[in-house]
Amino acid sequence: MHRLLDSRGPDELRCPNSGLPLAIQAERSMRATATISFLFSAVFWRSAEPARELPERQREELSKAVSKYEAELEKADGQLLEELNKAVKNFREQTVVKGEAKRVQLDDLETARKAFLDEYILPFSPSMRPHLKRYLDAVRPPLQMAVSAYESAIECCNRSPDPADAKLARELVDKKRAILKRVVAAWDCSGKLKKGKVHKWTFFLLIDGTVTVDPDDKSERTWEFESASLKIKARNAPTITGEITDICPIGENGFTLTGSNEHDFNFTGTLKIKQQH
Repeated sequence: MHRLLDSRGPDELRCPNSGLPLAIQAERSMRATATISFLFSAVFWRSAEPARELPERQREELSKAVSKYEAELEKADGQLLEELNKAVKNFREQTVVKGEAKRVQLDDLETARKAFLDEYILPFSPSMRPHLKRYLDAVRPPLQMAVSAYESAIECCNRSPDPADAKLARELVDKKRAILKRVVAAWDCSGKLKKGKVHKWTFFLLIDGTVTVDPDDKSERTWEFESASLKIKARNAPTITGEITDICPIGENGFTLTGSNEHDFNFTGTLKIKQQH
């Protein structure tokens, strides 16, 4: 059973002058501040050394790429939230599913909506999967363009022997990491090893399609969502082949998964969110 932390409806969770929820508006405000800080501090940083700046062309390309990504992300966030609000409203008004079954499914939809509002956790239930795919298709290309612009600027700084340019390069690396760090899902998983020992870990799915794992096994992972399954591929993994492909069908409520891979390892997982379920 889901226990929602906030009983306010979707309209109450929006800013009065915006179509976006308060949580998303707060992040947008922080990101806008960070972007301004980047333009006047990271590109024109001041220290005991002379102020440094990127060449004008790269400065403009970087600013344009980052602004484009910010705009597309804000648009995609708003559209996905709108679809979640519609799903809750439509299911509440339908009369085919009734009683306890309706209460449980409505609770699941409300939980998915609030998980996105509060934590940016993407919805994996069947009715939301087409919207999840459109969301990723919308934000990943401009994100990659922003990352490429950062990498080009970093390379430009690294070509210079000046220590001041080396410092600017490090700051640009930090900025690049910052736009990649949004976690869009975290799955707590567990499975029995061959000797019967239970192994537990968490997959953190990042917005760019990469995966981090806790505890870290030093592998490089990527994720995709195909049809009703999450596919996680690992390179440099602690196996004989160095590779693992986990295929994880998602449960009907969108909060559970069952996984297996080519090494005959089976496991289960639960979506990690603040609400109890």
